[in-house]
Amino acid sequence: MIVTLQRPPAASDLEQLAQLLTDAVDSGAGVSFMRGLSPDTAREWWRTMLERADVAKLIVHRRARRHGVG
Repeated sequence: MIVTLQRPPAASDLEQLAQLLTDAVDSGAGVSFMRGLSPDTAREWWRTMLERADVAKLIVHRRARRHGVG
């Protein structure tokens, strides 16, 4: 499902995106960050990137993997 986020993004959207990104990094996904990415850093990265973001990689939270949705 594709969801368009409001501009500026809501705090809850940034929080969920930060959790997704930190989970991906912690599980070893190749997403240009090193393990140990802090939620604050992830939130700030999303805050700055959302204005010019393009889909380049699909990141799936570990809890949602292998359920046939992708």
